Amino acid sequence: MPLTKPEQRVDLAVVGAGITGLGAAAFASRGHAVTVFEAAPRVGGAAAVEHISGLPFCPGPQFIWGFGPDGEGTRIFRRMGVHVPMRRMPANFDALSLGDGVYHDVVGGSCEAALERVVRRDPAQAGPIARFTRALDLVGEACVAISAGARFMDTGVSMLHHILTRRHLPLQARSLVLRNHRETVAGFAGRLGLCAEAVRIVVYHQGIFAERLDELSLVLFAAARHHLKQAHYVPEGGTRRVATALADHITANGGTIRLGQEVTSVARSGTGWEIRSRGTHDGEESVATANRVVFACAPPIAARLLPSMELRHEPGFVVSALCLAAEVDEGVRQGLADRNFTWYRTPAEDVDFHAAPERLEYLNFTSPTLNGGEPAPDGRCVIVAFYPGGAEAASLAAQAEAVVQAHLARFGDARVGDRRIIGRRQWEQDFGSYAGAAYGRRLTSMSLRQRAAVRTPPGIRIAHSSVGIPGIIGCLEMAERVTDELGVNEGAGR
Repeated sequence: MPLTKPEQRVDLAVVGAGITGLGAAAFASRGHAVTVFEAAPRVGGAAAVEHISGLPFCPGPQFIWGFGPDGEGTRIFRRMGVHVPMRRMPANFDALSLGDGVYHDVVGGSCEAALERVVRRDPAQAGPIARFTRALDLVGEACVAISAGARFMDTGVSMLHHILTRRHLPLQARSLVLRNHRETVAGFAGRLGLCAEAVRIVVYHQGIFAERLDELSLVLFAAARHHLKQAHYVPEGGTRRVATALADHITANGGTIRLGQEVTSVARSGTGWEIRSRGTHDGEESVATANRVVFACAPPIAARLLPSMELRHEPGFVVSALCLAAEVDEGVRQGLADRNFTWYRTPAEDVDFHAAPERLEYLNFTSPTLNGGEPAPDGRCVIVAFYPGGAEAASLAAQAEAVVQAHLARFGDARVGDRRIIGRRQWEQDFGSYAGAAYGRRLTSMSLRQRAAVRTPPGIRIAHSSVGIPGIIGCLEMAERVTDELGVNEGAGR
């Protein structure tokens, strides 16, 4: 039997070294003893580093928002004492294509060229389009009160209360939220008389939320869309730099990050908590005690470690990533750099990310190495394409590569030298992603009807991207909130 190795007591133990867990530990490490437990051999969670043909890249988050000079992410990093250099992406960073059509620039959340084409064919669509986008803008502005990842951890009733009691908000905005808080995107668009193509163009970033439009909450979509309309940024060197900067900050302040250490149980011990863990390679067991614990792991793991709390969670959606190492000429390099491409086969088909499709309906692709400023000196780059996964993953990957190749051919010559598929199993095992959404907190219309908040024992908090607006900004906001609540946030003011 492996020997149990005792450890000293710490002020804060964090389960999970994704962005949320690292953020919580970084906040606390300035004035408290901190230990982070991570079953994987690396930090980052969904923002961890992968390699293909020797090229390092992050297949998870590809761009971030909220990191301008006065952005929420910048404020959090400043309070935390962490600095990550950022590159602001062009206003036309996003591009949309329907079918085999050309890519249209999306600027400020609007794909005007594509919408103008719709109106030229059917002038009657001009009014519904204007009313639909105006309503999304108003609801999004009103929902700033809940669009922060931390606020999204609250109950549906609490979120609505935060909106409706903000007297500085226009009455029209609050009224729209109140009347439509149980409405779906598709339902609202249908009442306004929008055609399928116009709906698809306006909500082109459906894939980020991975919900059917007839289930996607109008209020929660508008809240997240408000973020996506802001300027996009990419950390210099890619999004993996965020995880490494946080990890460096923790260790520089005396904190400990234990990689390859799986937490097997958490139990009350006197005035604190006993954390038992096991080495994933040697099987050696360890015991630590902590005054406070943050669970920044996948919801099913938190549910297993805290059985008495009866945490509810739903199956996660399935997204696969096709990673391509390619030699590209200057035309492709210029065409890919600073761009994020979204493609739908048709405007009429709703995409079901919870099904196992046989035909590719949606694809999003970008180049993390070009956007992050780290292309290989020999001209190679990494291209990552995201699509709904499922039973026919291999077939879908071939279709995804064909779509990418067809669009790259418009820029120049690209020769794929190596390819790799990251499917659901690897996302769950290696990245801790898509293993389930806690508290029914998918972005559906049902989410505002369900009680999301969970009463946690003293000294325990739960924080994960599945309980907040997705993205690095949401993770950092949750890290700030839970450490504030636990009284271990030693950040330099707000």
